[in-house]
Amino acid sequence: MHVDILKRRVRLEISCLDLTKNCLQPVLNFLAIFLGNDIAVDQHTGMRHRTHYILGVEPTVKVNGGIDPFHNFGGAFGKPAAPKLICAHFRARFVTIGRKTIKMIRPMKFTSLLFLLTFTGLVAGTSTAFSENMDGLLTGEMQNFAPYDTPRPFKDFAFLNADGDQESISDYQGKVILLNFWATWCAPCRKEMPSLDRLQGTLGGGDFEVLAIGQDLQGMGKVTDFFTKLGIQNLAALNDKTVKSGRGAGVFGLPASILLNREGEEIGRLVGPAEWDTPEAMALIRHVIAGS
Repeated sequence: MHVDILKRRVRLEISCLDLTKNCLQPVLNFLAIFLGNDIAVDQHTGMRHRTHYILGVEPTVKVNGGIDPFHNFGGAFGKPAAPKLICAHFRARFVTIGRKTIKMIRPMKFTSLLFLLTFTGLVAGTSTAFSENMDGLLTGEMQNFAPYDTPRPFKDFAFLNADGDQESISDYQGKVILLNFWATWCAPCRKEMPSLDRLQGTLGGGDFEVLAIGQDLQGMGKVTDFFTKLGIQNLAALNDKTVKSGRGAGVFGLPASILLNREGEEIGRLVGPAEWDTPEAMALIRHVIAGS
């Protein structure tokens, strides 16, 4: 049998090189994933610990299959990507402001984006006294209430009362309003409703009003029957069977409660059920009434 020693040596060397390359590839893959895509590094730094920032999920992958590059800076399209707390509250507030900038300047070059993110970072720490004072009240049943740094405009909408007459949010301007979106088929809503009724009975009047806007497609009859069955006495029966009010307010899960000041601006919101007649809930609403 004839063996070409030189040819065999060359093949051996090439095989060794290939083997070395194959051994290094997993290490390179790990570094690429860890430095570029690992969620614990910076991908979800915009995540906050309150439910409002968890449920508003939007896609992070474009149609062409590429990963949205802005996702690593604060969430795709200004929204968080997953319900997981990664960063501290103060840092989340910084990224929240950064998101707004990203959303406005998406076509800009990467270097310009970094410059503006740095600039917004310098001013992000200047939070209003309104938000800072409210943070101390977010305990117990109100720990999931998500306030804004400054009140935001809220779009007016119409709904029907038990007499079939049309009302709107602007009809109650001048009062602090707790706007609750619910439905009779929603089990957490049914559990929450008695506490809202007691809250209205305690604080309702010239300065404050609870508006529980039903989202029942079957109309007002379902709402009034439900109120009668549960013995709701202080809340007015209201409904919007078109459910446009909820969609227009950015509500994608029930129940959801939005707190408005006397000017009709949104102060913050709580997505999910809560006991609204607890001392911490009362303290939060009294704080808004006194400060409006």
